[in-house]
Amino acid sequence: MIKTLSELAQFTQKKSIERPDFIAKEIRIEEPGCTETEIQAIKKYLPLMPDSYLEVIRQLNLKGKCIHYFHFLSDSFDDPRTFAEQLIAEHQVGNMYSDIHEQDKVYGVGGWESLSIAVAYQDDPFRRDQIILYDMECAPEEGLEGFVLAENFKQLLILAGNLSEIFYRYRDQHKSQEALLEFQNCLNELYPNRTPETSLQWDMISKELLLDDD
Repeated sequence: MIKTLSELAQFTQKKSIERPDFIAKEIRIEEPGCTETEIQAIKKYLPLMPDSYLEVIRQLNLKGKCIHYFHFLSDSFDDPRTFAEQLIAEHQVGNMYSDIHEQDKVYGVGGWESLSIAVAYQDDPFRRDQIILYDMECAPEEGLEGFVLAENFKQLLILAGNLSEIFYRYRDQHKSQEALLEFQNCLNELYPNRTPETSLQWDMISKELLLDDD
């Protein structure tokens, strides 16, 4: 089981060796991440960005990276800008999530497929540090709602890494139910105090990746 960010980086580096170069570049996460100068630039433009997020991007280089359907910036690894410059630029232009992000006091930091992932920088309506998933596919009359995915950015990456590891280990065995059960056990160990709503979100995410036609 992946339990640290270094273990996550090592796992992605190992898997990248098995993939074509253009895919390897997207999945290989390396250390270190942002320089202290880049961290200070982020803090200047996004002054409420939680330290829990900054600590992760200081350790890991997430520029243009993804863990299966999770991605951490929309720009590619070929973009000449630094991760910090890309992150700042993401908040300089409006998008379909801008209003709800401002209302909920969160900063956008990535996505799952086409959905937005953000980190809460202030308590109420969420707790500071929590990672929130927003679904633009909700019916308009229901309003755009955010769901807690993790208590902090590190926890999100660790859970995503374990989901990926389970996918690779089971993908040719046609044992999707066993894979789902193993991820649930992993979730229970790494995030035992999650809410029923959070469990439903991870159930959706894990089934999207792990279910096959067997």
